[in-house]
Amino acid sequence: MEHYKELFSDSMNQLDELLKNVPYMEMLSNKAGIRKCYIAVILLFYIVVCILLILGVRVFLNLIAFIYPAYASLDCIITKNTEEHVKWMTYWILFAVTAVLECSVIGTTIPFFSFSRCVFLVACYLPQINLAKTIYDQLLCKFIPQDKKED
Repeated sequence: MEHYKELFSDSMNQLDELLKNVPYMEMLSNKAGIRKCYIAVILLFYIVVCILLILGVRVFLNLIAFIYPAYASLDCIITKNTEEHVKWMTYWILFAVTAVLECSVIGTTIPFFSFSRCVFLVACYLPQINLAKTIYDQLLCKFIPQDKKED
């Protein structure tokens, strides 16, 4: 438990250091009587709650399923690792298929479909699970003609 307290404290100190040049942060910190890092965390929490209330949970879940994979896919473009290319192309195919399902009758009639979709897509891109590669190896590669496969 001490390790986590120390990690949290170090993270907050780093955040304080990053926020020292942000305009108005010093003034807010002095007036409120709390550290700049806590103000930043409160503002982040406020923004997340506003997104949830104003735009809805579906948008928030789509952001979770989109932001990191988009970054990782752009990063993957510059590499020559075909395994990573296959993983991210498979991910975007699954993203599109589940988006179509979410817009259809299936997405509107099945309770918690958006949440289930988000969990599924996170499992597809997490390196520990790498479900996108498993789906490609077990299902999608069977639809690729033999003359198109690289050996």
